[in-house]
Amino acid sequence: MKLSSAVVAALSAVCFLPAHADDAPTKEVARRFYSNKDFSSQDLSGTRFFQVRMNGATFGKAQLDEVEFDQCDLAGADFREAVFTDDTEMSRVTANDANFEGVDFAGADVDSVNFKGANLKNTKNYGALDRADFRNADLRGADLSEVELPIEGVQWEGVIYDSKTKFPAGVNPKAVGAVESK
Repeated sequence: MKLSSAVVAALSAVCFLPAHADDAPTKEVARRFYSNKDFSSQDLSGTRFFQVRMNGATFGKAQLDEVEFDQCDLAGADFREAVFTDDTEMSRVTANDANFEGVDFAGADVDSVNFKGANLKNTKNYGALDRADFRNADLRGADLSEVELPIEGVQWEGVIYDSKTKFPAGVNPKAVGAVESK
């Protein structure tokens, strides 16, 4: 898929890295501001975003194969219909109030991600899920039953869930302060 001229311009600061290992990213974007950028339908595969502010960005139908978001600000970003793979990683990310509705995380690793107030309705296939903060997030219809165990340090207080929500093994929603939606 060819990148649009707007995305090429937005990624003009990309440093192409030599591939020293099969799992090494092919390009890196570091310490940039791309607030409210539209990455819809773009193939961002192999990109490592490090300390990038992308709050309010749109990733609808973007291909996120082997993408790494490390210490990024994704607050208010829209990931509906984005395509994740099991090689996608989100680590130490702020994604509060972001919209992931209907996203299939396809086993992506989620470590130390702030999902406070995020729309995670009907999401599924989370991989690792350590130190995630789901406080006040909407998890109605979400399926977290396949999360890699054990999970550590996950915050569940105020999570909104319904009868269709599937929590990881050993997590009692009422005991952790989640709120059932009728």
